[in-house]
Amino acid sequence: MPKTSILFKAPTVAVHKQTPMRDGVSLDSAALLVSGKQNIFLDPEATELLVGYLQVIRAYFGSFHQSRQVLKGLFEQVIASLAATQQQPGKQVLTNQDISDLIQELGCLEDWKHQYAHLE
Repeated sequence: MPKTSILFKAPTVAVHKQTPMRDGVSLDSAALLVSGKQNIFLDPEATELLVGYLQVIRAYFGSFHQSRQVLKGLFEQVIASLAATQQQPGKQVLTNQDISDLIQELGCLEDWKHQYAHLE
């Protein structure tokens, strides 16, 4: 297995930079999103966008009173959504569009300010 470097790490999720193998065949992916037994392959643009999004989530929610619970829930939503996307027929490596769709689904800072105002 090639040497990996960690691009993002939280208690329930990590993104590793590497060239993963599936059934002995190298995939055209830049990184591997890992959570429990779930492995999700990401192309280079998707990797950059997802790592930035995960960092924003952690930075914004990290100071909340119930930050661990909120972060755990959000990271679980990220994994569930991306795992469902990867299960689509013919989808082996997630793209920038897949991550953009995830961000549309889960929201961004402006959405969170309203949705989670009661937790600040």
